[in-house]
Amino acid sequence: MKYLKKQAKFLISTILLIFAFNTYYIFLIPHTNIQYLLYLDLLCLVFYSIFIGIDAYFFYQKEKEKEALLQSYDIISTEYDSYENVDITQHDLAILQQMLDNEFESIQDLGSAFILVKSDHPLAKYKSVSLKSTLRYP
Repeated sequence: MKYLKKQAKFLISTILLIFAFNTYYIFLIPHTNIQYLLYLDLLCLVFYSIFIGIDAYFFYQKEKEKEALLQSYDIISTEYDSYENVDITQHDLAILQQMLDNEFESIQDLGSAFILVKSDHPLAKYKSVSLKSTLRYP
């Protein structure tokens, strides 16, 4: 179903093209043999179905691969070459945010070089500021 939603424009345009050709063949060519038209339609339908089946198979294989990569705890945008979907970017951003939070917590745990700032100081909105950053403000 996901494949049909993604390829809807292509499928509809192909069906309209076949309908236009059949209409042209039936109404504008004199002395037509409808059996030839039906045979041609059948051949086109068989080859079109084979093409759609192969394309859908590769599409769902790629979707399975993407789902497996989304389960990992690693940056996957370098491994997945298609940027059509936003979920890969959201996954990578969540991983990076978690890594940033872990680093921030480990830096806060150090605590030895931090001091409290006076309430009238420009950096007073922060709970603690490193000694280097307080030296910039007199």
